[in-house]
Amino acid sequence: MERITTDTANNMMLTLVIVNYNQGYLFEDCLRSIYDQKLSDVDLIVIDDRSGDNSVELMESLLAEYKVKATFIKNEVNQGICANLNLALSIARGKYFSFIAADDWVEKDCHINMITALEGADDNVATVYGDCKVVNENKQLLFKSYIEHFRSDLQAPPHGDIFEDLLKGNFLPANVTMSKTEVLKKLGGFDENLKLEDYDMWLRVSRKYKFLFASNAIGYYRVLENSLIRRLGSRKFEDSINMYMKHLDADAEALKIIKRQVQKCCEFLFYTDSKKFDEYYQTTKYFGANKKLKLLKVLERAGVKGSEFKKWSNKLMGRKAPVK
Repeated sequence: MERITTDTANNMMLTLVIVNYNQGYLFEDCLRSIYDQKLSDVDLIVIDDRSGDNSVELMESLLAEYKVKATFIKNEVNQGICANLNLALSIARGKYFSFIAADDWVEKDCHINMITALEGADDNVATVYGDCKVVNENKQLLFKSYIEHFRSDLQAPPHGDIFEDLLKGNFLPANVTMSKTEVLKKLGGFDENLKLEDYDMWLRVSRKYKFLFASNAIGYYRVLENSLIRRLGSRKFEDSINMYMKHLDADAEALKIIKRQVQKCCEFLFYTDSKKFDEYYQTTKYFGANKKLKLLKVLERAGVKGSEFKKWSNKLMGRKAPVK
């Protein structure tokens, strides 16, 4: 791993991490949005996770062109997002910690507004978040609000104790979220066994701390055809169950939500032909497998392929496949 440091300050207000994998050609939007904020007290860490293209050269050139001070880490082996965030967390010098993918960007003063919100918040507030516009690779608007798109059931962005709201589904855009660095370190950093790095962390933070919503913190979340979340398949549901099972010591109301989420994820494991369906089916017995899961288990034993059963079921019910 090669590390190039261009700033020697010891104490900073914000550590801002940019993680890249084969997205250097989109990096300028991200870098420009940071540059335009004129953040004078930022510990910028840029990590390239062993890209297979010319990302490193492009990013080095842009950092020089914009005269942005940064610690540029070039991984010799692909590490994954959680390992990269933990690396950044281990060397972070900022009071606050935020991260963004190299293909995303933010509006002017986004990070400054989140810092201001945290500086004026009560001591039990650990994280502030904003909202995003969801766009495609060419910056065409797909959805005006990340929060509304992923959690249309919410009347307004939750604040304060948001644990139960989060259990029902993640609504925090990772690239417009900022936390106290000491809190993330105290919780042991990001779980490198999971691909749902931010969701797992926000759940763990929300068990002990409060959250704020900053309406003046706006970003852009770019959806790419080859993005990780689109390639996870059944792994997304396996990781979700593992994540939810961390919170079995929660109160009775939260456990009701966890039960529903675990059972729903297990259903999707069947529909995505996961080889671990039986393993996680056994996990649901902690709550008591519902009738639908019991039926899916019978079908699995009979050799029925879940993805084919789902197609047949949708056709029978006149349902169309969801548009992603």
